[in-house]
Amino acid sequence: MPPEYLGAHVAAPFSHQTGRFMPLSLRCATALFGHFGVEWVDTPDDTAWVHGVVAADGSAALMSYVQLEPPPHGRPVSLRLPGLDPGRRYLATNVTPGEPSARWSRGGEVLQAAEVTGAVLAGVGIDLPAVRPLTTVVVFAEAV
Repeated sequence: MPPEYLGAHVAAPFSHQTGRFMPLSLRCATALFGHFGVEWVDTPDDTAWVHGVVAADGSAALMSYVQLEPPPHGRPVSLRLPGLDPGRRYLATNVTPGEPSARWSRGGEVLQAAEVTGAVLAGVGIDLPAVRPLTTVVVFAEAV
């Protein structure tokens, strides 16, 4: 079935049909991938869900990390972005919809973006700060 038929749309935070609550930022980040293609990315723990897309030429990637439940060790897993050119440099930017629930930091300095190689993004990934359940971090990496 094509993704556009799977109901990947943005609705109100409280579902009128089920009464469930999902934050608007989570709904937006999830719906984004329903119409642009999906590439599943495994995570080492089942409290998180990672999905995204990578440009066919390896020039860019858009990935979403969703914290479903509290992580077992109090820290989320690293967000890896496979499929990029290992020898190229990329600017990885936090583009989380709405008010970002998580901010990257290095040495106490809050970062909105970081420049790293495709090899680092695929192998080591981005070390995310702790996020609450039902929140997301969306990262866009573009070759520089």
